[in-house]
Amino acid sequence: MTTDLLTLVELLAPGDVEITRAVRSAMDEPAVYVERHAKTLRLRGISAPHSELPVIAFSDALIEHGLSEELDWREMPAVAIQTVWSLRCIPSGAAVSEMVPTELEADEERPCIDALRLAERELARAGLALRIFNMRNDAYLVVVVEDHAIPAVEGAAKAADLPLQPPSLYTG
Repeated sequence: MTTDLLTLVELLAPGDVEITRAVRSAMDEPAVYVERHAKTLRLRGISAPHSELPVIAFSDALIEHGLSEELDWREMPAVAIQTVWSLRCIPSGAAVSEMVPTELEADEERPCIDALRLAERELARAGLALRIFNMRNDAYLVVVVEDHAIPAVEGAAKAADLPLQPPSLYTG
């Protein structure tokens, strides 16, 4: 998983040394990583190194840099859509409608995954793909990548044992 996770970092955040450094630190010096990130890790109930630490560092660093966001499966659909549109990995010139469809604003009972599926369709029109990492919890870690990068990103995610799916195929 070590080099596979770093490959995934490079694909999602090319040249971002801070994200690479965080993940590498969690892999190479887990006790140091836990000490440096104690406040954030405490919120996740982590106080000592463990085997999932590099994946947590990966997730937290992507979120911290605006390249991903973690959405609770119960999130209101309108909030989920707005969260996806706020990711800095969506190119500034992308022709993506930032409007939240009326049916989602009015339907707070609709599952968050429905909103992510709607966002997936909208992003596809702009040559972008929305993907969800299965982080083995009750939240969706969402990322947006350009269509041409999907095969490489999905391959690296699989090699790193981080299942990645489009919302249209996501089963949890």
